[in-house]
Amino acid sequence: SPPDGAATPRLLATSEQALLIRPWLEDAIAACPAEAGRIIQHLCWECSTDRAGKLYKVLVERVLEATSCGSPNGNYTSAQYRPYFQTLAQVLKMRDSLLVQRAKHCLPHLMARCPRLLERQNPGDDELLYDISKLLLWFGARAPALGSFLAQERERAQGWGSWAGIWALKRAT
Repeated sequence: SPPDGAATPRLLATSEQALLIRPWLEDAIAACPAEAGRIIQHLCWECSTDRAGKLYKVLVERVLEATSCGSPNGNYTSAQYRPYFQTLAQVLKMRDSLLVQRAKHCLPHLMARCPRLLERQNPGDDELLYDISKLLLWFGARAPALGSFLAQERERAQGWGSWAGIWALKRAT
């Protein structure tokens, strides 16, 4: 919060709209994910408007699109997912009052892709699965309000294979 009770600086509407132009936003995330993440955090802090939803959608879509890169041997997960996932994780972990709402909005999309990645075992799939697992474990450890939601989502996605073992290890520790 600002020093001495000063008002929080706000962006002009035109500046905010310029930041939300999708091609510019995607290029900024690809080039500087941590910095872009801080801008998105600023725009989404305590924000439950369409603007925040659109930003989350862009991040989730770009991560999932990277799992559908084609090659003669089938689809694989491109390393291009990394900056978008890094930024998404940074935004999802914001400790404002909307943490649970944001997680419930975004995590099911990522979790729904995991069975397919586990099944196909193509290049890059294991790295993304590991990153998603770390994110879910972070939420499990630091956001107790999400515990039952995460368990329900796990049950909803049939065929998680080895994910059941990961969850069993987490519960045992």
